[in-house]
Amino acid sequence: MLAETPPPELFKVLVVEDDPVTQELYRRHFGEWDLPIQLFMAEDGFDGLILIGRHAPDLIIADLSMPGVDGFKMIRKIKSKPMPIRGVIIAVTALSAAEIEAKGGLPADIPVYPKPVPFAVLRPLVEHMARRLTTA
Repeated sequence: MLAETPPPELFKVLVVEDDPVTQELYRRHFGEWDLPIQLFMAEDGFDGLILIGRHAPDLIIADLSMPGVDGFKMIRKIKSKPMPIRGVIIAVTALSAAEIEAKGGLPADIPVYPKPVPFAVLRPLVEHMARRLTTA
């Protein structure tokens, strides 16, 4: 009897973004990168928290300005948990640094990238993280 080779582990990415056009841009870019990625989408922080609980993503990319539970509230909820998530969180937003501070700021370990989504910056980060996880 031949032993089955386990399937390669997929790098799980959760994008929390309310704009459908931006969601589609994430889908297209991530699809073109030919990486072992499983992509999840949430339209707000509430849905994002549910998907985090279900799938334990390795990377969370969050918009900050969304209706309902915004990225700020979602990140604060994640950070308030006694057991931290295993994934890395980054924010991609159209808000200025002053606007982010006016809304209470973000933890120091959350990198913030400006919109439009900087796919040229995100790609090497995602490639590095995905390869590190899937070859470990």
